[in-house]
Amino acid sequence: MLRRWLYHYELSNAMVRLVTLTVINWSVSAFVSSYYGDDQPIWKWMTICSILLVCNVCKIMLANNKNYHKTMLNHKSTVVRVLVLPLSIVVVLTMLATMHQVSQLRSQALLETVQSAGVKHAELADAEIRVMIFVLSAWTPKSITKRQTFRETTLTLKPQDSPKISFFYRFILGEPPTEEKKRQMGPAIEAEMAAHQDLLILPCSDKYEDLSKKVFSTIEWADQYAFDYLIKTDDDIFARWDTISEELVALGRTERYWQGLSYY
Repeated sequence: MLRRWLYHYELSNAMVRLVTLTVINWSVSAFVSSYYGDDQPIWKWMTICSILLVCNVCKIMLANNKNYHKTMLNHKSTVVRVLVLPLSIVVVLTMLATMHQVSQLRSQALLETVQSAGVKHAELADAEIRVMIFVLSAWTPKSITKRQTFRETTLTLKPQDSPKISFFYRFILGEPPTEEKKRQMGPAIEAEMAAHQDLLILPCSDKYEDLSKKVFSTIEWADQYAFDYLIKTDDDIFARWDTISEELVALGRTERYWQGLSYY
């Protein structure tokens, strides 16, 4: 296609084709990256090359022009020689530099994954599928009631650990929003922690407007351990853990997997 731009094409036509190619490249790259992930650039390159190949074949078959087969380049346009040829060199060098950077990033990510994969949580049993469950809660009397209801209902459906699947769960709380709340709820929270051993207080805000920060802190805490699936829910959500466990066992280990919405 680039060869054709140098054969009897006006500069305006060449620029239109260049802009069109750039838009197609960006669109295809964004779509393929959303499906395979940014760490798989080969799929983007192969897809774009395949599209260009098909376009060239269609162009040759449907709009064959003898002018395309001339052996002389059009040197009349100085702008074409100054613009297109350096652009081609820049594109090639950019592609090589990008390939090198992606290779370095993937190697570093793989090394970090291998280093962190060996960290095992003492309460998460070895199994084919290891699941961490985090239940967001709060420093309120109502939340204490919700947590107890959650234990007596939803958690009773959680299967026992087996060679196929194992579970680890915690109720997630942040820091007390105020000193007064800490004085009011502190003794009850401590008694609950001693009785059930299933509360985790993270160094983050427990205010509702900072909920996203609490979720991030939860994921950050979990990232230090080895697991296959992370499930985030709330203390007022009923979940069929028996059904979820069956689905996860059937699914097996996978990468970049996301699923699940709750409805009120």
